[in-house]
Amino acid sequence: YADRRYNQYFYAVDPIFAMLPERPAFNPSGGYGGTTLLAAVSKRFSNFWIGAFAKWDSVGGAVFSDSPLVRTKNNLSGGMGIAWILGASSAKVEAQN
Repeated sequence: YADRRYNQYFYAVDPIFAMLPERPAFNPSGGYGGTTLLAAVSKRFSNFWIGAFAKWDSVGGAVFSDSPLVRTKNNLSGGMGIAWILGASSAKVEAQN
């Protein structure tokens, strides 16, 4: 959820800028702003770390979904990474479970 001021900043089209038929004036209210689902995994090994994620965003049903500035209602993205651990302290602290 986002307030009116936030949605106005990102999704409003003032009448002075609504010069094209495909970009009419639009004035969103505050309210529901969409859904995000995220899944991530990571694993640390002795000298490196790997991780990956997948993320789905949807603005279907959002109060600003009809804004002419919104081109797609759904987005799927993902990524992965690897990091080498170049060094570590020899002083270790015991973790409390």
